[in-house]
Amino acid sequence: MNRFFLPSDRQRWIVPAIAIFAFAIRAAPLFRSLDAWAMDNDSSRYVELADGLRAGCGFAKDLATGCAAAEVLRTPGYPLFLAAMPSLKAALFVQAIIGALACLVAGLTTAKFWGIRAGATAAILLALDVPSIVNGDRVMSDGLFQGLVTAAICLELIAIGRGQSDREGIMLIVGAAVISGAAILVRPIGLSLPIFAGAAALIASSGDWRRRAAIAIVAAAIPGLVTAGWVARNRVRSGVWTISTDGALALYYFGAAGVVWNRTGLQFPVVQRELANEIGERFENYPDTPPSKQHKMITHSIGIYANDPIGAAAVTARSLAWLLWIPDRANLAPFIETSGGAKRLEVATSDVPTRLRDLLSSPVLTLLVGLQSVLMLVTWAGIAIAFIKIRRKAGREKMMIAFLLVAAMLMILPAALPAAMSRYRIPAVPLFAMLSGIGYFGKFSIFTPLDSV
Repeated sequence: MNRFFLPSDRQRWIVPAIAIFAFAIRAAPLFRSLDAWAMDNDSSRYVELADGLRAGCGFAKDLATGCAAAEVLRTPGYPLFLAAMPSLKAALFVQAIIGALACLVAGLTTAKFWGIRAGATAAILLALDVPSIVNGDRVMSDGLFQGLVTAAICLELIAIGRGQSDREGIMLIVGAAVISGAAILVRPIGLSLPIFAGAAALIASSGDWRRRAAIAIVAAAIPGLVTAGWVARNRVRSGVWTISTDGALALYYFGAAGVVWNRTGLQFPVVQRELANEIGERFENYPDTPPSKQHKMITHSIGIYANDPIGAAAVTARSLAWLLWIPDRANLAPFIETSGGAKRLEVATSDVPTRLRDLLSSPVLTLLVGLQSVLMLVTWAGIAIAFIKIRRKAGREKMMIAFLLVAAMLMILPAALPAAMSRYRIPAVPLFAMLSGIGYFGKFSIFTPLDSV
């Protein structure tokens, strides 16, 4: 543990202290009774699937009339997590621990290579991230997924930083690959994780390329086989090749709908309802769209994108910019028990002035939204500094920083849709915080100019 994670600085206790602070923030709301602040529209589905697992239904809901059809909308990772917990409050307590551990791992990994001040900065930026706090304290998969992604990427980063394909290096990469497989089963948006497991093996050393290629294939295959196994299960149980039908639903009702909305100027909900009518469904019930409609949704979406590629690129770029900055409002409001600003402010939002007036009606919510904006500006300024100084870095250090940025962006790029909100940024927040800490306080002398990959 010491040689993998801990920096040599005497002040290394600072990062664990920040992690304890992060845990205190995340655990404090649990003294309240579970209410609207802890639940989301998807929470009940997760709970029903966890109940189904306990009842012996497999991965399906336990209905009054018996076990429902096999679930293909959600993946099993988070329901399995809930099923292992004695209560929902216990699950939220464990999620608070996971949030604190993410701060610890991100901070110590940064400190190991770039110094304790960089590590402490990364840890505090993550500890104070409001979307991570709010959504980690809800019956949602975001906190668990963030913790798994942070662990996997940091293990891979350590393997790259060590620069050796020895037994310990292989252990780090294989451990990251196993964690990546678990992360994909929590949220399929992590489908890019096998790429990083393989890439870490390839760039971790400059030794024999055949050995590195063999390790890379094994590392990528571990999460890849987990994904393929679940896809095969869904094919057998529903007749559809998919890891989750949620991807097709998001592409159709939010991605393709965004392109149509951008081109026509119609209100976004109107476009969504029209698209639902085209496949014989009701948008209000879109999560329950039969798996058999997946092929039609994907085909129709591809046609919409192909017919307006410039508009599609514009909507995606606008949504990504929004996703990288937008503060949490709608989920924060019930969390702090205020009604102000309770409606989401999205790229495709209509009547923006009214929603902003709702926000300003709550001074506390307005203050917290302002603080989030400041923290995001601080974070992005640090990232910009890191890349301004990149020409002064050693080859391996450049590779590690690029690895962090690419991993962060691929975690959130699939969510760059007109309905993007701050919680979709959560998987990348620890990686952004690490990059920011490196930018402000990174000790660039740790790596010598001759240390190239």
